[in-house]
Parts: sequence; C-alpha cells; structure tokens
Amino acid sequence: MVTREVENVKMALYESDWIGSRLRYQRLMLLTLTRLNRPLLFTCGKLMPLSKSTFISIVKTAYSAFNLLKRSNHY
Repeated sequence: MVTREVENVKMALYESDWIGSRLRYQRLMLLTLTRLNRPLLFTCGKLMPLSKSTFISIVKTAYSAFNLLKRSNHY
C-alpha cells in the first residue's frame, strides 16, 4: 500500500506544471522525485536493514505483548 502511494505521489509531481515555475521550486521537485525513486527501507537503529516480514513479525509480537499486559490489568 505504501509503495502504491509513493507511485501516486511521483506521478502527481511529474504530471504537475512545475516545469515553468521558479528555479528553486523546480530543484525541490526534482530532488523530491529523485528521493522517491529510492526503495522504501526499514532500518533497525540506522544500523541494519529490516525486511518487510521481519518488521511485520516485530509489530505482531509487540501487539501481542501489549494485549497480554492489558488483559492482566498491569497496563
């Protein structure tokens, strides 16, 4: 879903009429388009990349621990 939204933003920027605008605005749009071309990557403390499956596993485990604490009235 995030990847699809990034593609939508890229297309919206590309198709907008920023070519005839001020030079500073053109540079910002070009920089934004360049950054959007990089793949989305989750990192662990900016040290090592996390795969999507590892990230989802961490979120599920954290949610399970949260529910366990909530049910035991310690939260």
